[in-house]
Amino acid sequence: TYSVTLTVTNDTCSNTFTRTVSVINEKAVFATNDTVICRNQSAAFVSSGITAANIAGWRWEFGDGTTANTASAVSHTYTTSGTYTVRLIITDLLGCRDTATTQVTVHGARADFSVSNAVSCLDNNRTTFTDLSTSDGIHPIVKWEWNYGDGTVDSSGTAPYQHSYATAGNYTVSLLVRDAFGCTDVASRPAAVVISQPVAGFFSPDTVNCTGGVVNFTNTSTGSGLQYAWTLGDGNTSTQQNPVHNYAAIGTYSIGLEVTDQYVCKDRLDRPAYVSISYPKASFSISDSMSTCPPLLVNFTNHSTDYTSLSWDFGDGTSSNLDSPSHFYTTAGIYYAILTVRGPGGCTDTALKRIEIKGPSGSFSYTPLTGCRPLTVNFTGTTQNNATYTWDFADGTIVVTTDSVISHTYTNAGEFVPRLILTDVSGCSVPIVGADTVRVTGVTAGFNIGASTFCNDGTVQFTNTTVSNDFIASYEWNFGDGTTSTQQHPSHHYTTPGTYTVSLLVTSQAGCRDSITLIDTVKIFANPSIAIAHDSSGCVPVTVGFSGQVISGNPARLQWNWNFGNGQTDTVQNPASQIYTNANAYTVTSMVTDENGCRDTASVVINAYPIPVVDAGANLAICRGSFAQLNATGADTYTWNAAPSLSCTTCPSPLAAPTDSTRYYVTGTTQFGCSALDSITIRVHQPFTLQVGKGDTVCAGTPVQLRATGADQYTWQPSAGVTNPDAGITTAIPYTTTTYRVVARDNYNCFVDTGSVHVLVWQYPTVDAGVDKTVSIGSTLTLQPKYSNDITRYQWNNPLQTLSCTDCPTPVVKTKGAQNTYRIQVTNGGGCVTTDEITIYAICNGANLFIPNTFSPNTDGKNDRFYPRGAGLTQIKSLRVYNRWGEAVFVASNFNANDAAAGWDGSYKGKVLPPDVYVYTCEVVCQNNEVLIYNGNVTLLR
Repeated sequence: TYSVTLTVTNDTCSNTFTRTVSVINEKAVFATNDTVICRNQSAAFVSSGITAANIAGWRWEFGDGTTANTASAVSHTYTTSGTYTVRLIITDLLGCRDTATTQVTVHGARADFSVSNAVSCLDNNRTTFTDLSTSDGIHPIVKWEWNYGDGTVDSSGTAPYQHSYATAGNYTVSLLVRDAFGCTDVASRPAAVVISQPVAGFFSPDTVNCTGGVVNFTNTSTGSGLQYAWTLGDGNTSTQQNPVHNYAAIGTYSIGLEVTDQYVCKDRLDRPAYVSISYPKASFSISDSMSTCPPLLVNFTNHSTDYTSLSWDFGDGTSSNLDSPSHFYTTAGIYYAILTVRGPGGCTDTALKRIEIKGPSGSFSYTPLTGCRPLTVNFTGTTQNNATYTWDFADGTIVVTTDSVISHTYTNAGEFVPRLILTDVSGCSVPIVGADTVRVTGVTAGFNIGASTFCNDGTVQFTNTTVSNDFIASYEWNFGDGTTSTQQHPSHHYTTPGTYTVSLLVTSQAGCRDSITLIDTVKIFANPSIAIAHDSSGCVPVTVGFSGQVISGNPARLQWNWNFGNGQTDTVQNPASQIYTNANAYTVTSMVTDENGCRDTASVVINAYPIPVVDAGANLAICRGSFAQLNATGADTYTWNAAPSLSCTTCPSPLAAPTDSTRYYVTGTTQFGCSALDSITIRVHQPFTLQVGKGDTVCAGTPVQLRATGADQYTWQPSAGVTNPDAGITTAIPYTTTTYRVVARDNYNCFVDTGSVHVLVWQYPTVDAGVDKTVSIGSTLTLQPKYSNDITRYQWNNPLQTLSCTDCPTPVVKTKGAQNTYRIQVTNGGGCVTTDEITIYAICNGANLFIPNTFSPNTDGKNDRFYPRGAGLTQIKSLRVYNRWGEAVFVASNFNANDAAAGWDGSYKGKVLPPDVYVYTCEVVCQNNEVLIYNGNVTLLR
């Protein structure tokens, strides 16, 4: 920010005008860890050191034709290998622009393949896959992994790639390739291979049928685009999916079905002897076809063929479904037995035989069929071929006669089915059962009674015990007091003392009658009558006197029995006074009994009024400044002790607003004048004083104590990272600067207060010491870690005292030893500490040593001696120089590198050697104690 001043001056005066000019200088800076990536991998770019509030626009250009208008961070996925220049262009609020660039290199092969024999049948399939993958032109493909879609994975990498499938289906095939850089790519082809296998299947519900019957075939084959070829076993074929066929001849037929799908794959199913065609034939034999006297047992034997069901008609109105039944013929006559058989498909056939049974036959009739006992019934027989009649009247009477007309009298009630046995001259006897039942009705009247003796009045229950084999049509009761009833089991209430005779007349549905009379059955006696005189009721305890008064009856013959309701009793007419100590309504009864057992009871109610149970209510607690409504119960009227904090003193529910805890008294009185006293205490809760602890400054993730006291309940917000948000003293672990707010309450929710604790949180600084490095021993290296901008202190460890400084950000390392680890500890303004380390591996190789290939010992002070030079070397163990004939012209050992005085001056035994090419061997000891041997040649120049 610049202050610009303009001063104007005339001859005598001057004036100054000042303006402030602000220059925004935001530089586009961004970084990425993804400068070398694989195809289809995302690279992340993050800008740093830019004040976002000064930026009006961001534009990222990824170098592959795509851009993004995002803020400080963005990611982008590259799908094609190559090298791309990424730009970040920022535009500030004044329209100034700045650009930063970096390069991203994208490697990676592209997977691709083709398929031959992609569609084939299961029984002959072998599919070939051809790799069409391409590398990125730099890194060759080193791995091929085929997934054939059936669980088989081929990682052999050896062509040709072929595979046979064990089951039919559509298979997704994929190829994964990996190049030498480690990048992978996958090519996948859904339904790349189709293996087809139709399955032939069928069934018929009509495999057993008769000639001319319809046989339906139902196809159950599976496959797509099927064509059908049926062989029906009788020379006929069909191409329908579900053919229907009629077979004209009896026989057994084999059925075959061949299916062909859209890929010309086939399957066949043959069912030998699958369809059976037949026609039923009815035939049977019998054991007897003639009898001179019934009954005749005939055994039927079935000889039918090719049937599924049969039925027999025996010609006498009966039938059977048994295969070979037996049947009794019980009546003389000519019968035709018929067998009907049914075959598959509903075909039927019948066979018939004649059966003749000789002997007497006939029938008989009789009237009347019903009547009251005794009942006379007339019988008339109509017969053929008989000589005698045997009449069985079913009541134990049997008469044998030649008469076809006869009468019989039934003296007992009941139901009777008569029989007639016909006997011809040859002695053949045939029984005939009567077609109707003779029903003889009888009635016997009777009844029972319950209690028959009563006092004053009574209800008598009569139970009818009449016996009859007929329905009872009516009951006629006479109760002896001028009243009657027609109920079966009546009850009757006698209201007048006296002695009564009861009778019952019963009539059946058939008109049969009977009656019964009981003399002096019911007796009714008059009750005595009494009353009770007593004192009035009162509040507990109350004393009451009682006396008995006789209204009717003989006082000398009465027995008294008192119950006073308080657990006391007495047996005299005028008992002692009673005391009632418990509040209640007491029912006092007095019962008298006369010489006939008749009684009378008198009762009165004595009220012992209770002392009221006055309840001022449960003790209350209120917040100061509020009020409570009192509610007294248990009485009819109330009087509160006078208090300025009560809204009224004679109402049951006054309002109370005390400022301190107070006890209130109330007197309750009932409508009977009884009263009692009770009290209630109102506790007043006072406000509290909240005290909150001080704030703190910590590093992210460091526990901080939050402290609040003075209240009963606490709630800390935000609660994230707080060990117990509901405790007054608790611990929080913040990761950003946070103001914790506590809401405090008392246990009664009367008062609420809030407080806050501010915790300033410093984030840990970031440091990346870099990747481990390998250098030549003795060389120097500047360590350049990446630091966050908040670091205020740097501290390095200094193994072997090899660092140029220990408190600077980028020290210089002088390598010693084979391996040294350098740890950097950084601290920011909040005292937060972060460490990282880097390991330097020092190796000894040709890079440590320099041996000249020429030298010129001409005493000009330049390159006059031949000697080893280098860094990180402890000692030259030996140096030997040979001429072309193998003669050693110079030998030196155990001297320091870079020591010209210890080198060869081009002479041998004091004589200067001529210019030539000489061979040398040199043993060098490095600082890591490694010994290196070097051989070479050097040219001596003059």
